[in-house]
Amino acid sequence: RVLDASVSLRDGDWESLGRWFDDSHISLRDDFEVSSDGLDQITELMRGAPGCYGARLTGAGFGGCAIALVDSAQVTEFLRSVREQGNQLPAEPMLFPTRPCRGGHCLPLDEYQVVLQS
Repeated sequence: RVLDASVSLRDGDWESLGRWFDDSHISLRDDFEVSSDGLDQITELMRGAPGCYGARLTGAGFGGCAIALVDSAQVTEFLRSVREQGNQLPAEPMLFPTRPCRGGHCLPLDEYQVVLQS
């Protein structure tokens, strides 16, 4: 699944990647039993919101953190929908829109010095 998801990501196939997100959540819920009712509810709610390609729990599980892959043109509608329906959840969701970026990496010495001086 990880290799297939990486191909979807490389190809910009968001619908396929979203299905991998969903499959991952199902596996974490059913095969590893690390999800919770709240996580299952929020991922279902997010999947039904405008622009959502897929959603899954993230982190160590057992808590309340989930991630959704959302069409950037529909983020506002997605957030509005999740907030409006959030009263169905055990706790009010806290939503943090983000964009993918370069992960951890080594900084060249000159960039590192600028960071230290800031």
